[in-house]
Amino acid sequence: MRNRWFRSGALACALTFLMFGCSSDDGSTPDGSSTGKDGSSNDRRIIQPDGQNCATPKNWYPDTDNDGYGSALAQPVTACTAPAGHVDNPLDCGDEDPDAHPGQTAYFDREINGETINKWDFNCDGQVETEVTAGAKVCVGRGYTICESAIEPGTWWGTKPPECGQEGEVLLSCSSNNDPLNHICSPNKGQKRTQRCR
Repeated sequence: MRNRWFRSGALACALTFLMFGCSSDDGSTPDGSSTGKDGSSNDRRIIQPDGQNCATPKNWYPDTDNDGYGSALAQPVTACTAPAGHVDNPLDCGDEDPDAHPGQTAYFDREINGETINKWDFNCDGQVETEVTAGAKVCVGRGYTICESAIEPGTWWGTKPPECGQEGEVLLSCSSNNDPLNHICSPNKGQKRTQRCR
């Protein structure tokens, strides 16, 4: 008789659960939510595989280079608290290189290490900035013996600055031949520099 009653009760509970959800003596249901005495349901809580239990889990992103910024290319892990090596933002455009992260102010003459969105965008702002942008092939004579550069010394000599990581000549100054009858201005150049970017 008892076994018959147990089977009947279990069947009734299963049918009831399919239609309305079946609660236990403490008011909890199999899906982790709970019901009050008036039948109202409380917020469902999320139970993670590692046993964590919270109502609002977050997305966590791997931070391989430990710079405080998570990978913008990796899939997040959803959990109540941060797994080891994870942070709560996906802002790192080059997570295998600690020099690549938002807010970077330095320029570099090499590409970002590892997988990245843009190999020269070290500050992760979606644009590539060159350290020195000016370039001109001009030395201007003033009067008969004075020469001056039309651009700031230390910029590139040539009509187009080199690309990121490429080498170019730098204009140091302009020199006069000090001949008032045949005044010539010549560039002092030849110093090599690699274009750095961020």
